[in-house]
Amino acid sequence: MVDVKDAIHQAHDLREQADHEEDPRIRARLNRMADSYGHIAEIEAGAAPASVHGLMDVLTKSGPKKPH
Repeated sequence: MVDVKDAIHQAHDLREQADHEEDPRIRARLNRMADSYGHIAEIEAGAAPASVHGLMDVLTKSGPKKPH
């Protein structure tokens, strides 16, 4: 399993590197690699099961109170 945060961080680093690259072929390749890491992060984020604690937090926290 891939850590989503690591994949997002790697994609960001690759895009930063691409922004500073002069060779358009290398820049395009770096951006494609960043896209791949972003796609992996999306897949892993959707595949990660929700934790019981996270679900309980969502269910027990109340939003702003609405007047009746």
